[in-house]
This record gives sequence, C-alpha cells and structure tokens, in this order.
Amino acid sequence: MKHRNELFLKRVDKTLKTDAYLASVIDGTETMLGTSAAMDIDTVAQAFVRLGVQGYSLAKLLLEQECTSNLRGVLEDNVGFDWEKKLVQAILYFSDPNRRRELDDGMFSGTAIGEDFFERQIAPPKLIVPHIIPCAPFGLVGAGGAAKTTIAIKIGLHVVTGRPLWGEDVVQPGPVVFITKEDTREEFEYRLQQVVKQECDPFLPDEQEKIVRDFYIEDLSGNVRQRFVEMIHDNMVETEMIDHLIQKYVAIGPCLIWIDPGVYFGPGERYVNDGEAALMAACRRISSALGCAVGVIHHVSQTVARSGLSDAHSGRGGTAFGDNARGMIVLHPRDKIENPMEGLPPEISPQDVNLGNVTQLKVVKLSHGRPIRETLFVKRYDNRPFRLDFIRGIRVAQTAEEAEQMALAAAEERNEHFVKHYVRAIDHAARNGDRLSVAGCRMLEPRPQFGGRKIPKNDVDALIKGMVDRGLLRKVKNEGGGQPYHLTVTETARIKYNSGLCVVE
Repeated sequence: MKHRNELFLKRVDKTLKTDAYLASVIDGTETMLGTSAAMDIDTVAQAFVRLGVQGYSLAKLLLEQECTSNLRGVLEDNVGFDWEKKLVQAILYFSDPNRRRELDDGMFSGTAIGEDFFERQIAPPKLIVPHIIPCAPFGLVGAGGAAKTTIAIKIGLHVVTGRPLWGEDVVQPGPVVFITKEDTREEFEYRLQQVVKQECDPFLPDEQEKIVRDFYIEDLSGNVRQRFVEMIHDNMVETEMIDHLIQKYVAIGPCLIWIDPGVYFGPGERYVNDGEAALMAACRRISSALGCAVGVIHHVSQTVARSGLSDAHSGRGGTAFGDNARGMIVLHPRDKIENPMEGLPPEISPQDVNLGNVTQLKVVKLSHGRPIRETLFVKRYDNRPFRLDFIRGIRVAQTAEEAEQMALAAAEERNEHFVKHYVRAIDHAARNGDRLSVAGCRMLEPRPQFGGRKIPKNDVDALIKGMVDRGLLRKVKNEGGGQPYHLTVTETARIKYNSGLCVVE
C-alpha cells in the first residue's frame, strides 16, 4: 500500500513523498473544522481541497486511508450511509480550477468594469482560422461515412504547416493532436499518409518536417472506460484523463486538438443535454489550459442526415452540444441537400455531385467572430480516394451594390473561363492538323461549364467574335471549299492562356 500511495502522490505533486501526507491532511482537516457537530460533506470537501487534496486518483485514494474516529464519526452521524463516495464527489466538484478560485477568492468579485473601460484596448478572442475555427471548443458534425475524420486530418495538416484553409490564413499554426477512439494508430497513420501522398499541391520538404514533428496521434480505440466525463451517483464528474492530457501536452503547446468521436468521451447518450454540456465544459477546460482549439467530431441525427439540414443543433442528441460549443461546422454530402446543383463553384461539375464525390461544409456558428458566409466544399476523386480538394463556394453579397459588383465580376470570370477553353480547343485542334471554324466551335463537345452550367450553343458565336475583336483569335481564309474561314490562336492568347502546355479540359 505504501508503494502504491507514493506513486499516486508523486504523480499529483512532486513535493509529496510518502503516504504520511494524507494522514497529515486528515489531521489538518480536523484542526481546521474543529469538533463541530454541524460538519457536512461540502464543508469537509472544501477543507480537503484547500489542503491540497484534488484530482480523481487522490480522491479515490482518500477512501483507502483510515480517517480518525472524530471525522468518521461526525460524517457518519450527519450524512449516514455512503458518506465516503459523497465526499469523493464533493472533492472532485470543488477541485475544479474555476471552483477552486471561488474557494480562494470568493464566488463574486463585486468589481465594476472600471473607469478606463472605454480607453482600454481589450484584445479580441483568439482564432486559429478567422471565420472558421475558434481558439475554443467547437463541433464538426456530419453523417456516418461522410469523411469527417479524413477532412479533420486535412484541416489538421493545414494548421500544422500554416497553409491557408479555404482561402483564410491560419493565424495560429502549430502542433495538432488527434485523439481517436475509432481507428487504431496503424489505421490512422495509413489514412494520414495517404492524405499527404495524394495531396494535389504536394507538401514541400519543410512542410513535411513540420508534419512528422508536430502531428500527434493518441490511440484510445477499444477502451470504453477512458472518458473526459463520467456520471457518478447522478453527478457529472470530470475524470483524471483531462489532467493527464493537459500535463502531457502543456510543454508541447498544441494549437488544435481533435476528439473523435465525441460520444466516446462523454458520459453516454443516455444523459443527452447534461452529458453534452459536461463534455463541452471539459473541452473548454482543456482549451483554456493549453490555449488551443478543441474540435469535437460528432454525428448527426437520422433526420438531419436525410434532410441535409445545417444549423447549430444538427448534431445527434440534444441541443446542449451546439449551444455550448463556440463554433459549429456542419458537413453533408452535397447530393443529400435540396437543390444540390445550385451555386456550385466552377471547379465542381454536376457529375461530381451525382457521383457522390462532393461534400459541403457550413460554419453555422462562431461565437468569436463572423462565420464565413460562403459554403465550403471538399471534392474527392474515385481513382484517388484520399485526395481532398478544398474549394471555397461562391461569395455571398451583403448589399445590393456588392451584389451588382459580384454579378459583373462573375460574368467576367465566366467569360474568361469560356475564352480559355476555346483558345485551348482551337490551338489543340491545330496541333493535330484540324481546323475549327465558328460553326465548328459551336458544335464542339463537350461544351465548357461554369457554375455547373454549360455555355449555350447560341452564345458561342458572340464569344468567338469577342475573342477575335480582342486579338485572341484570327480569322484565316480557306482556299478550298467548306467554311470560308477557320480560326487560329494568336501568340498573345497562347502566352496568356498557356495553351501550348495544355489540351482541351
């Protein structure tokens, strides 16, 4: 027993060397409390906490010690049966850092905001990625099989390397910790390696160094008992697992911790809102202690999965998960939502959606700033299943003037997209010994698409005429029969659109 006690005590406080410490705490508690017959559980628990007894292991160890007859006798008389367990619960309750401050300093400060409030520069809450990821607990929710974990891995790679995420800068790059209860370490490492290998924009050597140095994996698969929060005698209790996590990573300083899946880290779905609120409170404690974002990967309900609904309460269970998170990202396969072909960016075609290769994400809540308004997309490929292209959706206008400007910009972008296509098509045909006329361009298939819509055949003539007027194409008279003219690409167009290195898309 003595050796076991020493191991517990050394883990909690390096200054504690022997199990005599607990005996002194018990004596000190009796001295602090005196011999009052009105002694109750909360009073005793607060006295123990003030004397240094805190943490799950040490509280359990307390039950193994022989309390002196005075303390035991008074508690048995006042509390009755099961007083030991109630005392442990109370110690755990008052050991919480926030409640410990309440014991030391009082629950209420009685302090006004101060005369310098309007002059004082108050720093805004930290963000890992503006408009997307707060430096706080947040949720990533989606249906099973919707690539939540793989997308979380890719997001983690952006945080580790500092690459922009959907066009937003990673303002706080650094180490990422992935705590998984679904995949073994070998399964997770395979998935991570494939995401890196199949990346369309290969990671440079210095980025690879950051990945191998700063991407941490914690494999807790197969262990149901390791949870952040447990239900003990109708009380939500944070476990020692949180303390161990904080102690292990405080020197490493992670910027993002992923918890996958959230249901395995809370007390279970039987408790619904109480359990969800307690889990998010535990994640906030981790976030505050380590100064990082804590992303909780969670599933959606069957109704949400089938309807494609996206809001702060899309997660399975109660409303407390979304209410207590500081950010919420909802993920759906694009083909599961209503009107899936509307508003697609030019990089995504209707065929991509119909094949089930497109996932959409919406930031539906961000307490620490304005959430990104555009829909975010992830495009996958059948032949490279771990390649994930992060694509930002079409920008959302905030005013009528901005909407008009965006419409003009979109029309110009659409026009340039089609121009690029026909410059390459005409140049490619010429390299193969063919000649394309205006009529030939009109009949050329496949026609280019923009925003999921093909250019109408009737618009091709006007487009080609405009390209001739801009000096991108030249009409050359045919000597023989057939069409009187054929089209050639000018050197200006060839340089601008780099057509010599490309074929028809």
